[in-house]
Amino acid sequence: MELLKNGSLSDFTVVVGSESIRVHKVLLAAGSPVFAGMFSHEGTKEVKEKRVVIPDFSAEVVKDLLQFLYTGVKPKQSCLTTELLKLANKVNNVVVCLLHSIFYTISTAFNPPKNST
Repeated sequence: MELLKNGSLSDFTVVVGSESIRVHKVLLAAGSPVFAGMFSHEGTKEVKEKRVVIPDFSAEVVKDLLQFLYTGVKPKQSCLTTELLKLANKVNNVVVCLLHSIFYTISTAFNPPKNST
């Protein structure tokens, strides 16, 4: 998470509203086939400019998704909004991982593992 917070060794920028968030292509590509596809084609505008603009979402939601891509930890329950799920769907397969994490948390809360004695 420190890499996302301080932008150390970043090689790409996500622009949302007036904010520019320094990120790492390899981590975005590992978590999203959309980003992986974008980065694998040298001729795309985003690759040439080393940035992507995300106009349809708030900075808070984009940061929540980036946090999930970097850590694999789902956002806090209060952050799980329709907007976040729409963004996750936009970057593909991320929504599947996010929902799996949510359902796992719910299922373990209602069905805690049995102690084997």
